[in-house]
Amino acid sequence: MASFILLGGEPTKRIACPHARIMLHQPASAYYRARTSEFLLEVEELHKVREMITRVYALRTGKPFWVVSKWAAVRAQE
Repeated sequence: MASFILLGGEPTKRIACPHARIMLHQPASAYYRARTSEFLLEVEELHKVREMITRVYALRTGKPFWVVSKWAAVRAQE
């Protein structure tokens, strides 16, 4: 969430302490027992949220959507 908040600031005003780590986490579903229809609705919402966040990152960084999406996927696997 911190990286998303920093992204909202002007490029020359984004500040973090020298030893700070700004981490990007993918939205994820919490495991719980639910009916399949409820689970599918939650998965659909998570996909919408991921796409919206990725579009904001792409817009604010000036990089293409596919570059930001690929970078986020690689970082999520680490």
